[in-house]
Amino acid sequence: MAFTTTRNELLLVLVTDDRYLPEDRIALAAAAANAWNVDRLAPMLAVCNLGGGQPPYLSGIRTLPLVCALSQQAFDALADRWLDEARDLFTWCHREFGL
Repeated sequence: MAFTTTRNELLLVLVTDDRYLPEDRIALAAAAANAWNVDRLAPMLAVCNLGGGQPPYLSGIRTLPLVCALSQQAFDALADRWLDEARDLFTWCHREFGL
């Protein structure tokens, strides 16, 4: 799980299954992302790092507005839920698309 921010407005949470996509699986991964996002959308599934320095990979993405106020306990519970969602997402990718 990685955290980053965008223009101090959103906390972006990126979760991967720690595997890169071979070139011949990128189109299939894009189709999986499209199918997931049409059906569920949260977490958003994306093929990341296309054209980057490393091979592409699948990522589950969640956002949280930085203006919201959460206690550490509430944030920890939210992060646990994000990990559970990511497990479901990557299990689905493996089962439905063999990714």
